[in-house]
Amino acid sequence: MVSAKGKGKKKVPVKRITITAGKQKSLSFKYKGKRISRKKLSCRSSNKKIVTVKKGKIKARKAGKATVTAKYKKSVRKYRITVKAK
Repeated sequence: MVSAKGKGKKKVPVKRITITAGKQKSLSFKYKGKRISRKKLSCRSSNKKIVTVKKGKIKARKAGKATVTAKYKKSVRKYRITVKAK
């Protein structure tokens, strides 16, 4: 896991995920040691042409790279998604 600087000096953990175009994958998110349901997450994709995300479920659309940001309460996680061609 890599860290990326967020606002201020706080580091945001970054997890790398590789999937194939057309496939789906669910995000895993822990908050204070407990696994959080993906339906409770607030998620956003940096490039919706590459990856779409809805209720914590990632859908790879075409080859490329994008970052998905997931939030739960005040906790933030970033996922670097690499989509490979079919």
